[in-house]
Amino acid sequence: MKLELYKELYQNELARKEVVHQRLQWTLSVWVILLGANLFCLNKVLSLDNYHWSALLFISLTSICLLVAILFFCIGLWGRKIRYLPKVNQINNHYLTLKNHYNGYVGYEQQADIEFDNYMIKKYIECTDSMIDVSDKKVYFTTLANISMIVCSFFLLLTFVLMTPDVVSKDEIQKVQIIERGELND
Repeated sequence: MKLELYKELYQNELARKEVVHQRLQWTLSVWVILLGANLFCLNKVLSLDNYHWSALLFISLTSICLLVAILFFCIGLWGRKIRYLPKVNQINNHYLTLKNHYNGYVGYEQQADIEFDNYMIKKYIECTDSMIDVSDKKVYFTTLANISMIVCSFFLLLTFVLMTPDVVSKDEIQKVQIIERGELND
């Protein structure tokens, strides 16, 4: 009964690990989009004749926020090792070793099964705790990266606001003049 509980906890933690990985992928995708938007703004602002120092300030702040976000993202992934269950062959060999060890005792099969269940419970607990620790740290640092990207989005929005009037005024306005037929000079 106890073994089934720990087995279920282990399976739930494996599923949670996959959800955390999907969240990391979304965070990295949003980071790449923000980086592209920041580079677009930098290119547009530098191509203007009169660009504002404030636009460059906001682009710089956006870049700093992007660097902080990728730093948190990398810290969350760096050096995190998850302990998994032993291979099936190792588990089977351990069970056979237990059977051979208790072979001369009365009720040796039951004793070997009890010891094997205790061994598996210990392994499930170790592996589940390892996955919980790694997943919690990844979620924590991903949350910090997301907060940094929210601040980055705010600065990027301010950059767009400062940049828009200059981009619109730079475009040439095409004039169409309506003339009457008789006024054409050939």
